[in-house]
Amino acid sequence: MPRITPILFLLLLAAAPRAGAQQLAASGKATQEAHAALKRTLRTLDSAGVFTKAQQRTLKLLAPAHRAWFLVRPGLRVLESAAGPLFGHAGDAAFVVYDGKEGRLGYLLYSGADRRYGWLYNDFPVFNALTAAHCRYSAAESIDDRLSGELAYLKESLLKEPAGLSEYDFLQVGPFRKNENLLPREGCFSLYPDGRNFISKPVLALATGLVYNDWECLAWDASKKRFVLFYGQAFAD
Repeated sequence: MPRITPILFLLLLAAAPRAGAQQLAASGKATQEAHAALKRTLRTLDSAGVFTKAQQRTLKLLAPAHRAWFLVRPGLRVLESAAGPLFGHAGDAAFVVYDGKEGRLGYLLYSGADRRYGWLYNDFPVFNALTAAHCRYSAAESIDDRLSGELAYLKESLLKEPAGLSEYDFLQVGPFRKNENLLPREGCFSLYPDGRNFISKPVLALATGLVYNDWECLAWDASKKRFVLFYGQAFAD
């Protein structure tokens, strides 16, 4: 083995950050490419009428005011909805929406008290309390990104049968304890804040797996004006 001279050591030391930077750049490029691929898949599904068929069914179930709001925004396709006191108001609601202009899938929320719509993450911040819960959750992906990935996984079947999207349950609003899809013994609660403190409150349950019974739950923290991601379960059939 050649001797490590001081000059060689300095050269190696100088090269290390560059190598790390190259790895980060490659990782960032891969992430951008993955997002671009997801957008292309979502646009393909939209062009095939998958989202339009889901919206035709969902619009019929919406309250008149929400139906009217979406009808004057043709770029948005509402795929599913759920009503319940997300923010503590009886008029609150949540929607899974495809934004045709942006080519993205997301969760649009309605605050009945404020009478305003806003996007989860962008307009209503999310604190991911599961990252420190020692149960393999991370902040690497948002929940809407994972839902987009699920639809990409089901792409071929949805193209063959566009109406098949209505078979899946994307979101639910209501008491944690009364949600039969949630299996606390198999899932993971946040440690700080203690996720079990939210189970008596209305929660927003979002499907993170459409094939398996995978869910993550958020609760509104009025004192900090943000949602707390406090519970998750994966492959809990």
